[in-house]
Amino acid sequence: MKEKAILQLRGMRNISVGDATAVVERVFERCYNDTEPFGRQVRQGPDQEAQALRDGIFFGYLPYEGEVNNK
Repeated sequence: MKEKAILQLRGMRNISVGDATAVVERVFERCYNDTEPFGRQVRQGPDQEAQALRDGIFFGYLPYEGEVNNK
């Protein structure tokens, strides 16, 4: 995956392999573990589950208020 990210970065910017590799290494873990918008990781805390449900309309796992399900 890192190799593909490096190739994509080099294709979009005129930078060296070393610079592209450094950028990918710096951000890879954070980006790879980011599940948004496909799912929200609920963090520890007393109100985090409720917040995840409230955020559902923004991430597509809850319909907007008044939205009709036409399935």
